[in-house]
Amino acid sequence: MLSLIVHALGLARSIYGALKHDDDFLALLVSLVICLSGGTVFYTLAEGWPWLDALYFCVMTVATIGSDLSPATPVAKVFTMVYLFTGVGLFYGVVFKILVQIVQRNSIANAIKGVHK
Repeated sequence: MLSLIVHALGLARSIYGALKHDDDFLALLVSLVICLSGGTVFYTLAEGWPWLDALYFCVMTVATIGSDLSPATPVAKVFTMVYLFTGVGLFYGVVFKILVQIVQRNSIANAIKGVHK
C-alpha cells in the first residue's frame, strides 16, 4: 500500500513538473478555478446556499456527477444551463491535459525499458 502511495505521489510530481510550464494547461486550470469560484458566489447569493454547499454543487456539476442540490429560482436554472457547458468543457480540458501527460510519461518509460533490456 505504501509503495502505491509513493508511486502515485511520484507520478503526480512528474506530471505537475511537466504541466507547470504548459501555458494551455495553466490557462485551463485558472479558468476552471474562476468558473468554480464564480459559480460558488452565484449560488450562494442567488439560492442562499452556504459556501460549501454551493462549491459542492459546482464541482459535482462540472464533473457531471450530479448532486442532491438543485437550483430553485428561474435565474439560477438558466445560469446552471450556461454554467454546465462552460464548466464541463473546462473540467474535461484539464483532465484531458493530465491524461495526455500520463500517457506520454508511460510511453517514454516503456521505450526506455525496451532500450535497456
